[in-house]
Amino acid sequence: MKKIKILIPLILMFFLSSCYDRDPIEKLTLISGAGYDINETEYTNSIEYLIFKGNKVVNREVIKSTGETLYESKNRFLLKTSKENLIGNIRTYIIGEQRAREGIKDLIDVYIRDYDRRLTPILIVCEGSADNILRLMPKNSITMGEVIEGLLETSANSYFFNHKAELKDIIYMYFQEGRRMIIPYIRQVEDRVEVAGLGVFEEDKLVKVVPLKEAFYTNLLRNDKAVSYINQLPVTKNQYISLYGRSKRRVKVTKENDKIKYNIEVKIKGDIKVDSEHEKIDIDKASIKEIEEQFSRDLEANLNNIIYKYQKEDNMDIFDIEKFSHGKFKEKELKELNSSFKDAIVNVNVRVKVNSTGRLY
Repeated sequence: MKKIKILIPLILMFFLSSCYDRDPIEKLTLISGAGYDINETEYTNSIEYLIFKGNKVVNREVIKSTGETLYESKNRFLLKTSKENLIGNIRTYIIGEQRAREGIKDLIDVYIRDYDRRLTPILIVCEGSADNILRLMPKNSITMGEVIEGLLETSANSYFFNHKAELKDIIYMYFQEGRRMIIPYIRQVEDRVEVAGLGVFEEDKLVKVVPLKEAFYTNLLRNDKAVSYINQLPVTKNQYISLYGRSKRRVKVTKENDKIKYNIEVKIKGDIKVDSEHEKIDIDKASIKEIEEQFSRDLEANLNNIIYKYQKEDNMDIFDIEKFSHGKFKEKELKELNSSFKDAIVNVNVRVKVNSTGRLY
């Protein structure tokens, strides 16, 4: 009985002290998005945050501060806000294009070192200024950070984009052998934002933006188990075929003489969504085989064109395949081989399989 009398007060103290030394939500700002820009002499950082005013009233604000370093900018930001900010709830980091071209080594270092920052927010590059993006009025969401997070989620249903745009995924690309950072690129169109391509980095600097049309084929070579609508080429007005398919990519690495050889196999299984080319709605098996072969030929030809452009003209692996040679061969073997991506042999084989013609099959 004596032990019970002692235990009860201890239990009460445990539960009643859970909010001790904690600030009420009205004294906090919840950061949703952070933007990074640069001018001629200083860094320009923007913060989008929510202020809780009580009685279910929530305001959204964007504050910009400048400084010669990231944390000098943070110092100045703290002089402009009267409430403690919660940085661990950031949903999106936005890097302005000029800032990305100058280099983001310091940002990567901050993301890794700072215990208060999660590694799961979205990281993107934007055309123009990140501050301008954050100051847009969000549509169907409370903050632009939330808008961009949702934008990246829905984009994974088209153009063979994938979900790997979180901060931790970008950090893996930066540090792993044979890889480079490839980051989604967005732009402002009127009062909205849209995915416009891929930002390609050399070490920590943005060096190229892959436009959306080329990003379609780049993603098909880069990503496994991605989805997209695929159109018959060339498209004739009101007379074309469209599929919705899921890709499967496999890369096999061997060596041929003194060169590295990459064999990329791309398989796509999908359903016909539109076929206004054939006169009969009920497509026979011979026609289905013809569609499969035509899509396979067209995709393979376009993939070879993209590979030639970035391999031979730009000497740049934007397809994320060099990592396979680093996994296959030891460092000594790579030094002995001609491991230049420009001189590598890259073969691609595409097979398209129609699973269904819709309700008619």
